[in-house]
Amino acid sequence: SIRRLLGLIRVVMPPDNISIQTFKSGDVDEYDFLTDKQKEVLVLAVQRGYYDEGSGVTLKQLAEEMGIARSTIGEHIKRVEVEVMKRVVEELA
Repeated sequence: SIRRLLGLIRVVMPPDNISIQTFKSGDVDEYDFLTDKQKEVLVLAVQRGYYDEGSGVTLKQLAEEMGIARSTIGEHIKRVEVEVMKRVVEELA
């Protein structure tokens, strides 16, 4: 239990060196591994159906909507996909 763990820690370390933080589910951003721009691009891509099977949505269309170059949005999406896949593999392993 937490009490037992704290008791053991207090034996080894003086209490003034112990700091405990409580995080509520809303306090932690589960997607902090993505930049704000990557999140924005991903949300737009999903909302516009970019990942839907048979979708005709192109990177060019998404880029025009965001007002950035096609190559830039392509790079954002690639980095998002790489980071998300890394997280999926970590969860599966």
